[in-house]
Amino acid sequence: MLAYQTISQLLSSAYGQVVKKSVEFRRQLRHSYREFSKAVDDQKDELVQPTNNLLQDMIAKVDTLHQDGKLNSCEDRTLQECK
Repeated sequence: MLAYQTISQLLSSAYGQVVKKSVEFRRQLRHSYREFSKAVDDQKDELVQPTNNLLQDMIAKVDTLHQDGKLNSCEDRTLQECK
């Protein structure tokens, strides 16, 4: 019975750490999206100028944020569910 309790405590602790990590990741991801949104709003005049690559850079950044969020949400699901 002692071994079961120890294993149960370890699993509970590990699960708590995974949940905490997931919460922290989502918090950081939301923060990054808010920063991105503010940067787009602050630079909207520059974004439409054809002489720079700022729009392409912004698209690449938001794509990276999207992929990070998608990969994190797939941690607990099978690969088929995430496609």
